[in-house]
Amino acid sequence: MLIAVAGILLCAVACWTSGYLLGHRRGHDAGVAEQAKALAAARANAADLAARLQTMRAGLADVRTRLQQQIDEHQRLVQRAEQDVATRDQRIADLQRAANQRAADIRKETTDESCQPLADLPVCPAVARRLWPHADHRTP
Repeated sequence: MLIAVAGILLCAVACWTSGYLLGHRRGHDAGVAEQAKALAAARANAADLAARLQTMRAGLADVRTRLQQQIDEHQRLVQRAEQDVATRDQRIADLQRAANQRAADIRKETTDESCQPLADLPVCPAVARRLWPHADHRTP
């Protein structure tokens, strides 16, 4: 009977050891499979994020290009406006010089002792003769 108990005990220990080893192995395999699934999901998520990043970079490049074009156009408009202002300032200076010269010419003509410019004005010949008795009086 001792042999039978020892055999049963030996059989129980063998079953328990094989169950433990097989169970541990199956649990390990299940854990590895779960980790493999998680790794595959993480890789798929990384690929999705990489694709979204590429899309965003392409969109950003388009926005950057359009923004640079707008900046360039704005710079051209600013340069054109500066040229127009410079041209306008030059024209104003030219007109101011011409006006000053004309005013000086008029002052010179009005102070001219012969009064010839006034004699050339279209006035009545009788008035012109009284004002400038020695001038050539043409009838208008």
